[in-house]
Amino acid sequence: MILIWVLVEMFFYNSDLLWFFDPLNQISILVPFKFTDYLYSFLVALRVYLSGLCFIFMCRYFGKRRLYSIIGALVYISTSYVFFWGIKHPFFLNPMIYLPVLVVGLDLILRKKKPYIFIFGISLSALSGFYFLLYDDYNAVFICECKVYGTI
Repeated sequence: MILIWVLVEMFFYNSDLLWFFDPLNQISILVPFKFTDYLYSFLVALRVYLSGLCFIFMCRYFGKRRLYSIIGALVYISTSYVFFWGIKHPFFLNPMIYLPVLVVGLDLILRKKKPYIFIFGISLSALSGFYFLLYDDYNAVFICECKVYGTI
């Protein structure tokens, strides 16, 4: 019970620690302070790039052709969400990275295959923050429900 209280105090009342467990922000430990501006720009570009790669991974998993996957990834990373929130707060690009991984993982579970990709996606999403875990889970479950009931 004390551990839960400490975690709640640490994460909900001290917002400076919310970003710390993000796997991409761990790179900042290795970079000197005078290069943090460059690291910020690099991490924004890296998150956008990883979002596109994960979307292409999802499209290729579902059997889409390469050209359509690339066009879809370009549309996916060119939304106003990326340009407004992603550049201002790169932390908000993390759900765009994890959502395609979770959709592929849920589809593997629906096909009665091993759930390792889903577990990996949930772990990364949980490390990045509770809000993103809920955001990604709701969206991934909604997409899979649409797939099961034949609306996609």
